[in-house]
Amino acid sequence: MSLIKENGVVTQAKLGTAMVKTTRSSTCKSCSAHGSCEGAQEREVEVMNPIGAKEGDAVTIAIQTGSMIKLSALLYLFPVFCMILGAALGSRLAPDYGVDESALSAFMAFLCFILSFLIIRFTSGRIAGNDHYHARIIQIKKKRVVSTPTESAESVST
Repeated sequence: MSLIKENGVVTQAKLGTAMVKTTRSSTCKSCSAHGSCEGAQEREVEVMNPIGAKEGDAVTIAIQTGSMIKLSALLYLFPVFCMILGAALGSRLAPDYGVDESALSAFMAFLCFILSFLIIRFTSGRIAGNDHYHARIIQIKKKRVVSTPTESAESVST
């Protein structure tokens, strides 16, 4: 099982989930769009927290590579495939209805493109409920050091 990993800091811990602020990954350094894309900026993501990381902990989060590829295909390739299918369908149906082939192809491509986003919208709830498509904390790299009030008072008096 191959994983895509990122390092970050827990900004908020909830029951079973956590908000983690991530920064540029090591893969950004080798990318040609280095520094100019939205993905290269700091961002905060909600991840599953099965190991009980607390606020301030430095952590490693990961998502399965296969899951990321499937989501990318759904979001980027599926709409394009639907648009091409709609254009081909419009081209095939135009002679049967006696309408301009280009006009019906364009209309059907647009219609199928919009339908693809509706399909994505309605399947997103099912995907959101599937743990395979969620990033999770896999390692606590450094726990936050928290001093107690008595330790703080002792350090001030000495």
